[in-house]
Amino acid sequence: MWNKLNKSMMLCQMMFGLSFYGVMVILTRFFLENLDYSEADTMMVVGAFSSIGPLFAIAGGFIADKFLGAYRSLTIAYLGFTCGYALLVLGASTVNIPMSLAGIALASYARA
Repeated sequence: MWNKLNKSMMLCQMMFGLSFYGVMVILTRFFLENLDYSEADTMMVVGAFSSIGPLFAIAGGFIADKFLGAYRSLTIAYLGFTCGYALLVLGASTVNIPMSLAGIALASYARA
């Protein structure tokens, strides 16, 4: 049961959880304080970030099981997740809102 793939999947899931909830907290402050978004707009962005992944998990699971397999689907998902966070960091550091939103969208869809 505790083979190499299970350990790597558990480590990736733990790192995903830590990064996801950390980014949710930081996103709220970033949009409210640095970008001067209203509270409603901030909650819309943060809510979309947190809900898109579970919403598309059924489609992502079907595609992974039917076409890609476990290893390839995890590799693609974590690469997409990493690229999304990289876009989010670049967009936030240069205060480029479209790049930040693209990073949020990519990270959210990669969760599925």
